[in-house]
Amino acid sequence: MPTRTPTPTIREPRRSTRPILTMPATLTNESDSTPASVPVAAPPRVAVGAVSYLNSKPLIEGLDELLEGHATLRLDYPSRLADDLASGALDVALIPSIEYFRGQNYEVISDACVAAHGPVLSVKLYSRVPWGEVRSLALDEGSRTSATLARILLAERHGVFPKLEPLPLDHRTQDSSADAILLIGDRAILPPQEKFLGTWDLGEEWLEWTGLPFVFAMWVGRRGVRSQESGVRMEKHDNLVEVTYVTSSSHSALRTPRSALANLLSAARDLGVARLDDIARREAPLLGLSLPTTVSYLSENLQYHLGPAERNGLKLFYELAAGMGLAPNGVELRFRQDCSRSPHEAMMHPNKHIRAAIEYALACGWRFTPSQGHAFGRLWCPEQTREDCHFSVWSTPRNPQGHARYIRSQVDACPHVHTDTTTTEES
Repeated sequence: MPTRTPTPTIREPRRSTRPILTMPATLTNESDSTPASVPVAAPPRVAVGAVSYLNSKPLIEGLDELLEGHATLRLDYPSRLADDLASGALDVALIPSIEYFRGQNYEVISDACVAAHGPVLSVKLYSRVPWGEVRSLALDEGSRTSATLARILLAERHGVFPKLEPLPLDHRTQDSSADAILLIGDRAILPPQEKFLGTWDLGEEWLEWTGLPFVFAMWVGRRGVRSQESGVRMEKHDNLVEVTYVTSSSHSALRTPRSALANLLSAARDLGVARLDDIARREAPLLGLSLPTTVSYLSENLQYHLGPAERNGLKLFYELAAGMGLAPNGVELRFRQDCSRSPHEAMMHPNKHIRAAIEYALACGWRFTPSQGHAFGRLWCPEQTREDCHFSVWSTPRNPQGHARYIRSQVDACPHVHTDTTTTEES
């Protein structure tokens, strides 16, 4: 069973003029008439579940601190998380991608994921016989997406439909007499203790066969269970929660729809990606892996952003699974609004003045979409379709500070959003 390690303490970030992801202890509504003497019950905490494998460590770096006091975080095996999300024991979970298509009323709530653009290292299919002669397949008890992918590859490439049997989490390959054995997670990274006739890295096989990346796990929630924020505030009310992003000054407040939980999940992912070397140093000795292997695995074998190519890979995977009866037909792949356009993309602009101006626009309710070439992206006001309320952000303008001032002036001139936010340009 994978060893769980405590998340290191995160230093408090420097103060910034943009909205800060903090969680107020109380919610005050001026329209409320509840007497002060009547105690108000605290809203139930949002239950979040994540995978305990090494491959998910970058997605949950610092997440327990970000959720502290307003959501619970539990680590478990992927299959168990999927069951608990389906039963309602969890509200949001990092689950195997196949479980999205087998569930009901689900939506992808974040652009953070576990994906591979080639060899994944931690999902291996071993065979004791030629691939076309596989008649029995032992499946790692913790696998669901990988088990489905293995069955698809065997069927599509070799016309093989083997008899299935489980491989318990505490069993080794030697404990099974199956023709082929699927291992996932940390124990698949280490070489097996016996020799096999054939070995497939399923991430590599999928890429060679389809030309697309493969998404192994993603953050999924049940539709109707959302988060509420002021700064970032999260509450549940009878499985329906309003989402509000609030920036306050001494004069007025600006309200813009955002997903609090999606922002936190992206923030944890971004922190984890920045700390891959630290995570590797922390986890390698606990798992019996060398430091170079662990660093390479986290930084080269895995990808953590759910982009257009990953979405296409998900769609093809679903079509193949449904075609084999391994997933129900007619399931729509739904993404919570803007979950694939997290603010981290805008924050990657190389110029600090333009980066600060983009942050200002986002705080005022504008939306950022990335572009290719000389245009770094576009900013759109909340109306989106109105003339003169969207414009390009350039990657390398001749006068970066002038371009930053232009961005701020366009935001301030927008007639559709009232902005009394007061921010200063970075020096």
